Amino acid sequence: MISFVKYYFSKISLDNLKKLEKMLTHIGVTDLVLGKKCLADLAVLNMYCMFTDKSVNCEEDFKTHAPTAMKIVEKCKTDPKITEAMNDAKCRPFFPFQKISKM
Repeated sequence: MISFVKYYFSKISLDNLKKLEKMLTHIGVTDLVLGKKCLADLAVLNMYCMFTDKSVNCEEDFKTHAPTAMKIVEKCKTDPKITEAMNDAKCRPFFPFQKISKM
């Protein structure tokens, strides 16, 4: 049985990734949105963290359907502070309320 989160990302978010790619190519993004790190780059980085969460595991879809966004992620990963924050974020679930804990 497929989880709701996996179903959501396999059906709905792939279309949104295609729209993101279309928008990024339309405004002429090559590696960062404004040429230096800005809030838009961090928003793309946040989407990447969401797609690479253990419960979602759709990193390949992100790479396939939004290659320009992946370039932004790779450029942001060159900053050691961002890399450290991303490694810390991978230790925590992106969707903390997905699983019901037993008491």
